[in-house]
Amino acid sequence: MASVSLVRVLTGGHILELQRHEADTSGRGWDLPGGHAEEQESPDRTAARELKEETGISVRAQTLQMVKTYARPDGKLFYVFELRTVERPPVRLSSEHSGYRWTPDNETLYGRA
Repeated sequence: MASVSLVRVLTGGHILELQRHEADTSGRGWDLPGGHAEEQESPDRTAARELKEETGISVRAQTLQMVKTYARPDGKLFYVFELRTVERPPVRLSSEHSGYRWTPDNETLYGRA
């Protein structure tokens, strides 16, 4: 079954959100770092890999805390992990994204997961 892992990077009450390029047909706009699992990849390893690929933020999978899971009607599973940091880590965007922002935790779709 297909699964997606997302990471809430939480610093000082703000969450890191990434903006997809306008050419992206997913229509998601702003979203958390994350993506689809590779074959035989655990959700936490998917989260750590996608975080590194999309933002340049490197963490061990074991440092991520799972805060939420849910399934869409089509059966796709979503795992939401959290990474709490004292200071905002430097962000190096991948070619998939055109921008990033730090949004107050209570103003995001994934706020207070």
